[in-house]
Amino acid sequence: ERRGEERRERERGEGGEERRGEERRERRRTGCFIATAIGCQQLKEEGVVDALSIVCQGGMVQTSEQYEFVHHALSLYESRLSAEAVQ
Repeated sequence: ERRGEERRERERGEGGEERRGEERRERRRTGCFIATAIGCQQLKEEGVVDALSIVCQGGMVQTSEQYEFVHHALSLYESRLSAEAVQ
């Protein structure tokens, strides 16, 4: 019963602000993923990456925490690439 009510509310557009908030969070997570993927590709191909330049493209990340996440992920990937090169 309750699920049916929630579905009908969504269909009528009620709770729209909540849905928009979730959509924004999804875009931010997607932006972090895309920025990380671009950075990993740059590291693999060029051996260097400019994380700030990547995240500034199209506003992929909006918070310092998101930038820190991308930077940390790229640092870990760079370490992995360096370790593989030594082997």
